[in-house]
Amino acid sequence: MVHVLILGAGKGKRMNAKDLPKVLYPFAEEPMVAHVVRAVKESGVCDRPTVVIGFLGDKVRAFLGDAVEYVEQKEQLGTGHAVSAAQAALEGRADHVLVLNGDHPLIRPQMIRGLAERHENGGAAITLATTTVPDFSDWRVCFAEFSRVVRSASGAITRIVEAKDASPAEREIRELHPTIFCFRAEWLWQNIAKLSNKNVQSEYYITDLIQLAAEQGVSIDSFAAEPEECLGVNTPEQLKFAEEIFGRRRKGAAALSS
Repeated sequence: MVHVLILGAGKGKRMNAKDLPKVLYPFAEEPMVAHVVRAVKESGVCDRPTVVIGFLGDKVRAFLGDAVEYVEQKEQLGTGHAVSAAQAALEGRADHVLVLNGDHPLIRPQMIRGLAERHENGGAAITLATTTVPDFSDWRVCFAEFSRVVRSASGAITRIVEAKDASPAEREIRELHPTIFCFRAEWLWQNIAKLSNKNVQSEYYITDLIQLAAEQGVSIDSFAAEPEECLGVNTPEQLKFAEEIFGRRRKGAAALSS
């Protein structure tokens, strides 16, 4: 069984949404998190995902109601800290935990289902979504701040490096990670407390679990996702690009059905 955990506790400072949690920021006439929850449900992977709430979390509860479960991240100390906030609620309930972001409104059900199936069938401790771009021009400029996927000479994933912590050479890597994972639950809960906040942001990064897994010698797999589905919305510029992509997608679907 796979349970889906959606990270949605952030403030969205760069969106200037002072009275809204970031995941409730409007996107294509609905809050962003509505698109993510719908994609999860349509994927068939999880009927009632869990949403991590924090800043103005009561507003998220009021909007989503009983469609999801909730856990509270009382302090926003990073993605790793957000996942650890769900341990008490989820440990022992599912064999696998699939982690998504509430500010990725372009994600499709097929991508969620594909990641879950690859993880369940492959037997890895971690299966992470990755996406590759040819450059950071045009709308792909949004990916310049994404984490880079570092591989060994043999092609094995050895770690994920946050853009802020990356060296100039690492910043040239075009294989990116959108902070979308599927974990074997037993391994995740045994290792989540081992994360450190010794980095530029002083935050607990869930991506650091990749290096920990590599050092332990446990299996790590990857799932290739389309760049558009991995686009998060953190700034007004990213919102503009995402809405343009959504509009093209909707026009394409209308043309196919006509």
